[in-house]
Amino acid sequence: MGKIRLGYVGCGFMAQKVHIPNFRAIPDCELVALAEVRTDLGRQVQARFAPRSRTPAPMCGSSRRSTALTSCSEAFSPARKMTRDE
Repeated sequence: MGKIRLGYVGCGFMAQKVHIPNFRAIPDCELVALAEVRTDLGRQVQARFAPRSRTPAPMCGSSRRSTALTSCSEAFSPARKMTRDE
């Protein structure tokens, strides 16, 4: 099995300082896409971490590859009580 191709949703503080760096440190994990509703922030994080795309769509192109999508976003919190980093 090759690398797991990872798409990440939400580019706020925790994503930048904890989650994305930790995923990038895993040898069998490749960050291939980011999604962020704040366009400027999404571009900045994309430039910093250099995934191939800013949207998760490219992840779904091949059934031969392992893919994963994870989120650090208030939109996906059932309680919606997460702090915002605006």
